[in-house]
Amino acid sequence: MTRFFLQVFSLVVAAQVMAQPSVGEGQSAPNAEQTLRDTERKRISAERARLEAGFKAEETACYRKFFVNRCLNDIHDRRRAPLADLRRQEILLDEVERKQQAAEQLLRTEEKSALEQQQKAADQQLKAEQDALRRTERAEQRGLDQEKSAEQAAERKTTLENKQTGAKAKATDAQTRREKAAANVEDARVREEKAAKRRADLAQRLKEKGPPKGKPLPALPPLPASSPLPPSPPQPESTAPP
Repeated sequence: MTRFFLQVFSLVVAAQVMAQPSVGEGQSAPNAEQTLRDTERKRISAERARLEAGFKAEETACYRKFFVNRCLNDIHDRRRAPLADLRRQEILLDEVERKQQAAEQLLRTEEKSALEQQQKAADQQLKAEQDALRRTERAEQRGLDQEKSAEQAAERKTTLENKQTGAKAKATDAQTRREKAAANVEDARVREEKAAKRRADLAQRLKEKGPPKGKPLPALPPLPASSPLPPSPPQPESTAPP
């Protein structure tokens, strides 16, 4: 049972690492997983209370027997294993929760850093191209001012216009790349929502499947059979007086 418990929560952690957080069916995926963990903890607590109540009843019965200490020792030996197993389940549940929270934090940090770097690179590239365009315009304008001949000025003006057209085309291309980068950010967000929806669906299926059952208790020793009562003697038939 412990192995099954480990497999279930390992699957949840793997889904969390591969997916991104989102909202599904009125409850976020992290909240759904927390609900699943809370349900499992309640199951463990209920199982522990049931075991303790049963052992308490057995201990009470021991005081009506001749060998009281032997009876109590036997109960203490039998209660140790199931209670230790429940404690191992609690420790495993806490460890899975810690790993999941660490994976979520790492994933959020990496995604935020990647998106910020992508947006920063697009902004820097656009700014560099705009600066280059302004420098080109100023340089060409100074060249036009220094021309003595109208013919040379007209030729340079034509050249400047061609360069400006090319520079504007580059700026347009840079703007297009920036819009594409923004679209990539939006696409990443959509993928994030879809992946987290899958994770939420997985958590919902696990919740619908129900928590794993606890380890069955060992069978109690059979009670001594009571001696059968002797059959009652037959009653003589009563005869009416003639």
